[in-house]
Amino acid sequence: MMNLHYLNNFESLKDRQDNGEKLDEAQLTKLSRMDEVVKELEEKLDVNLDTSSDEEEEEEEDHDKVPPTKR
Repeated sequence: MMNLHYLNNFESLKDRQDNGEKLDEAQLTKLSRMDEVVKELEEKLDVNLDTSSDEEEEEEEDHDKVPPTKR
């Protein structure tokens, strides 16, 4: 069973790659499995990990733009 450390490893590798660091073959292979792992977790947990945090951020941003109602 996967644990949080495994997901943190994905995130760390992705950040390193995004910052221009060249990853070795094993790291690239691991990173290429990320979509598969996320899909498996989504199925087991019955959630959508791809967009859940993005949607929450958008809702918070939209909420900040709405003026308070007059009482």
